[in-house]
Amino acid sequence: LLPAVKAQGPETDATVASGDVGPSADDTQDPPSRVARISFTDGSVSLQPGGTGDWGTATKNRPMTIGDKLWVDQNSRAELQAGQAALHLGGMTAISFLNLDQNITQVRLAEGKLNFRVREILQGDNYEVDTPNLAFTVREAGDFRIDVNENGDYTSVTAIRGQGEIVAGGQTYPLHAGERADVTGADNNVKFSTAAAPAPDDLDRWAQDRDLKEDNSPSAQHVSRDM
Repeated sequence: LLPAVKAQGPETDATVASGDVGPSADDTQDPPSRVARISFTDGSVSLQPGGTGDWGTATKNRPMTIGDKLWVDQNSRAELQAGQAALHLGGMTAISFLNLDQNITQVRLAEGKLNFRVREILQGDNYEVDTPNLAFTVREAGDFRIDVNENGDYTSVTAIRGQGEIVAGGQTYPLHAGERADVTGADNNVKFSTAAAPAPDDLDRWAQDRDLKEDNSPSAQHVSRDM
C-alpha cells in the first residue's frame, strides 16, 4: 500500500497521495515524468483539475496528473491511458490519480466500475488501485475489473487475466487469474470472500475491444507505447 493521506472531496471522501496535489507556487520544479491521457469519452464526463474548484467537460487528449478528478456520469464511458496501463471507466464512476510518475501509477476509485489492463510490468513499476476499503496491487500483468458501491463499503476485484494482491483490514490476500474477491465493510472490520470470475459484461467487452484496437495500432509499430 503506497503512502497516502485523507482529504475531503465534493462528492465523496478521497485519498490523496502525500505531496503536491495542485499547481505549485514554485514553478522551478520539474514537470511530472509521466501523465495520463484521456483517450476516449462517450456521454457526460467531467474533470476537476487539481481536485478543487469548478468541474468542466473532460475532452479527448486532455492530460491528467496527480490530484485531477474525473467523473463519468450515468450511461457514459471514458478511457484513460497511462504508460503501460489502459483504464476503462463505466457510468457513475469517480476516479483520480494519487501518484503518477515514471514508475508508480496509483489510482483512487471512490465509486463505480473500472476495467483496466496492464500490458507489461517493467522493472521497478508499481500499479495500484485504492478503493475506500482496500488497496489492490498488480503483481502479474493482465486484465482486471474493480467495482465499488456508492457507500464505499463494498469492493469486488476480478483478475480476468494476471495476478494481484489485496490489502484490506490489515490483512493481505492473493488474487489469481480467474478469481473474484469480495470485500465488505470498512477499516479493520471487513469480510473477505472469493469466487470464480463472473462472465464479462458490456463494460468488459467494450474494454476488450478498445484494447484490441490499441494492440493493432499502426503507430505502435514505430513509436514506443509510452510515447
